[in-house]
Amino acid sequence: MKYVKTAVKFFLVVAVITFMLSTNVIIIPSADIIFTKYTAIILLTICFAIIIHNFGWWLLLKSQKYNITYVRSLLIYCYGTFFNVVMPGGIGGDAARFLYLYRNVKPEEKSAALFTVIMSRILGFHALITLCLIIGLFYLEKIINSSSLQAIYFVILIVFLASFLVPIIYMIFSKGILCYLNTLKNKKLKYIVNFIILLASNIENYKTKFNYIAMCWVISLFSHIFFISIFYTMSIQLDMNYISFFENIIVGALSYMSNSVPITPGGIGVGEASYNYFYKLFLENPGYSNLAFGSVFFIAYRVLYTFICILCGFSFIILGKPNTKFTNDSYTKL
Repeated sequence: MKYVKTAVKFFLVVAVITFMLSTNVIIIPSADIIFTKYTAIILLTICFAIIIHNFGWWLLLKSQKYNITYVRSLLIYCYGTFFNVVMPGGIGGDAARFLYLYRNVKPEEKSAALFTVIMSRILGFHALITLCLIIGLFYLEKIINSSSLQAIYFVILIVFLASFLVPIIYMIFSKGILCYLNTLKNKKLKYIVNFIILLASNIENYKTKFNYIAMCWVISLFSHIFFISIFYTMSIQLDMNYISFFENIIVGALSYMSNSVPITPGGIGVGEASYNYFYKLFLENPGYSNLAFGSVFFIAYRVLYTFICILCGFSFIILGKPNTKFTNDSYTKL
C-alpha cells in the first residue's frame, strides 16, 4: 500500500508539471538565457534561503515543544514549496503545511501547530516591510520627489506602526476584548469570532516565548534578503542593471509581497507587473523606461524558483505519515 501511495504521488507531481507546461504556467526560455555563470548562484541562493527560512519556522514549532525534527520540518516545508507554483498567490505552501500538520498532529493540539504557520507568515511579512522602511531611509530624496513612492511608503509606515500598536492594545485589553467577543450572538459573525478567539488564545502561547519570536524574525529578515537578491543577480545576467543593489531589494520585496496576493496561480503576471512598475519608480534615466523589467522577475522567480519548487515535489513524494501523531509533550533535538 505504501508503494501505491508513493506511485500515486509521483504521477500527481508529473501531472501537475505537465499541466503547467501545457498551459504556459511554466515557460522554458532559450538555453543561452538560462545557462550562464549566474544561474548556479541564483539556484544555490534560493535553496539557501529556503533552508534558512525553514529554520525560523522550526524554531516556532520547537517553542511549542512539538516533537518534529528539523529534517522532518524541512521536508514539510519543501512539500509546501512545491504547491506554491500551483495554488493562487504564495499561499500554496502555507495551505499544504496546514493540511499536513492538521492530519498528523493530535486533535487537541492542532491549533497551536497550525498557528506556527500563521506566525511564520506574519513575522516574514513584518520583516519585509521593516526591510523596505530601513533601506528607504537612505533614499528619502527619491521617495519625497515621487508621489507614487510617497503613497507606497505611507501605506508601509501605517502597516508597520499598526503591527506594534495592535498587539500592545490587545495585551492591555485582552480580557475585555475576549469577553466582548464571547457575548456576540450573531450567527453570521460566529465563524469569524471563533477564529479571532482561537487566534487570540494561540497568541497567549507566545507571551513568554519572545526570544523564539525574535530569532524567527531575524532569520526571516536574512532569508528574505538572500532570496530577493536573486533579482539583482538576474538583472546583471540580463544586462538590465540600472538601479543599486539596495533599491533592487526594495523593488524585489514589494513585488514579492504583491506576488503573494491570491489572484492567479502562483501569482503569475502579478509579480512581473509589480516588479516592472516598482523598478521604474526608482529608475533615474527615463531612456530605459521602455524596457520590460518584469522579465527579471519572470526568469528569476517564475523559471528558476519554479525549477526549485518542482524539485521540492520529491519531498511530497517521499514524505509519509509519521509513526505516531506529532505532539507537543516534548521535542526532538536536531
